[in-house]
Amino acid sequence: MVRCKTLPTCKKQPNIFYPQQEDDIRVCVRKRPLNDNEILINERDIADIRNNYTLKIDKPRTRANTRNCIERHSFTFNEVFDEDDNGNEVKIEDND
Repeated sequence: MVRCKTLPTCKKQPNIFYPQQEDDIRVCVRKRPLNDNEILINERDIADIRNNYTLKIDKPRTRANTRNCIERHSFTFNEVFDEDDNGNEVKIEDND
């Protein structure tokens, strides 16, 4: 079995923008922890929180030349919570 962390990264630049704080709609995300079954079969955590508003996802891919690589995607939100934040800590405030 090939471990994903040893694969090269596909050379694709992510589109990065910074969230506006004045928007009417706020989009927040919480990274979920691996479940017991995923831990048991040694699944790799493909989500990485880069900062309070950016989540990076590593997507394993096979190229047309049958070489494996990891394609990195970056997503920007108004706020990103990690897997240790529980429902009581993750609150969306209504400013109206």
